Amino acid sequence: PASARVRLVAPSRALGFDLGETDGNKLRPEAEAQALVEDAASLLFAQDALRGPAAQAYLALLQQISLKASPTRLFTAYGAFFRAQQATGARSFADHIVDEVIAGKGNPLAETCARGAREPSALELAAARADLDLLQRLCVSEATVLRWCERLAETATPRRTQPASWLAAAETLGAAPAASPAGIDAESSATDAIDADDADDRWTAAKDAMKRAFLTAPARPSTRAALRDSVAESWAWSDSLPALAKHWALHGVDEIGARSVLAWTGAKTKLRGVGVGAEGTDGAYLGRYGGDDDQETLRSLVGAGVAWTASEDFFASRPSAAAARAAIVEELSSDAPRHVLVHGPPGVGKRFAARSAIGEGFERGARCVQLGRGDLRALPEILAEVAKHPRAKFVLFLEMPLCLTPYAEFHNELTAALDGGGGGSWPANATLVATALAPTGLKPGEK
Repeated sequence: PASARVRLVAPSRALGFDLGETDGNKLRPEAEAQALVEDAASLLFAQDALRGPAAQAYLALLQQISLKASPTRLFTAYGAFFRAQQATGARSFADHIVDEVIAGKGNPLAETCARGAREPSALELAAARADLDLLQRLCVSEATVLRWCERLAETATPRRTQPASWLAAAETLGAAPAASPAGIDAESSATDAIDADDADDRWTAAKDAMKRAFLTAPARPSTRAALRDSVAESWAWSDSLPALAKHWALHGVDEIGARSVLAWTGAKTKLRGVGVGAEGTDGAYLGRYGGDDDQETLRSLVGAGVAWTASEDFFASRPSAAAARAAIVEELSSDAPRHVLVHGPPGVGKRFAARSAIGEGFERGARCVQLGRGDLRALPEILAEVAKHPRAKFVLFLEMPLCLTPYAEFHNELTAALDGGGGGSWPANATLVATALAPTGLKPGEK
């Protein structure tokens, strides 16, 4: 009929929901990588977690992916990341980043928890949660990054396909999970708060840790590994913030939270652990990814040298040194220890006894700063750094005997610091331990 209407309808090819494709046809590595680079730039507190060689190599690789770089530039960047990540000793890049977060270097919230002077503010907590979520998003799997590189290489002109042996090697990066270590020390573990059902209970545990008078000893490898696994396996890394706060409050941040024997390395790098080699070497510090609390690993928390771990029995045949050691242990164990000067003729074991006595305090949380002759020039800076960690008990140990010429530069630096000169004062949480040939070693002009 004339009134009939004809309506043209476009035929439907399919009906359903787009849940994403798995064949890579919709994959846009350059857009994904650019978003991750922007996530890294958005960090508020945790920038230091990305300043190490592995993280910098990772960001450089993401930058090349975002630019759709040539296969040559792409795989050069991937190789740099592969080597840097392997050198960390971590199971995966995500594990490495979580451990950098645990270290707390340069993180204002971590420093607040370590100082324990006040509870974290709402601003600090919000910034830390945001950073944890950004870092979790940033740590895509090594397999995903590899797939992005392959995808870009395949679409490049000319096309590039990596050899099967290269792909097999690349696929091993971050692909070998290990079982979580057992045997966590309940007193020092920072992970027990994660198991609490209520968020208020978890924060209560963290706040109680902040109220402790002093920091505990550096976290054992098993404790650190358990916390690292708990964060990495959380649905959202930010859910682990109470456990991280408790860890910082118990053990401190950066090298002070990881090592017992420290040395001054300059105004930029400040106090760093001593006595072990670089990552990836036979003498490397094993406490970060060791996982096992064996004696070799625990010794790396302290550093090289048997003196730090020599027990009282070692001095059985040297009664004078044993008496000196016992007196130093008693003094350093007090709530307000006085400075200690061990004096006597050469060769009686003064320094060995002093190191052994200081080392006995490591389990109680003491940190030792070794001072060489040249370090006395930087003594005001060292004392200022020590004062930034008021809940850490420091022992400043002079490596050379006090037999200085009156009014010498080094002597004046030390006496000025002890007397409160130079515009500052000696920190209440630091004790000086030194050796000398005579009891007048600190004031050699007197009889």
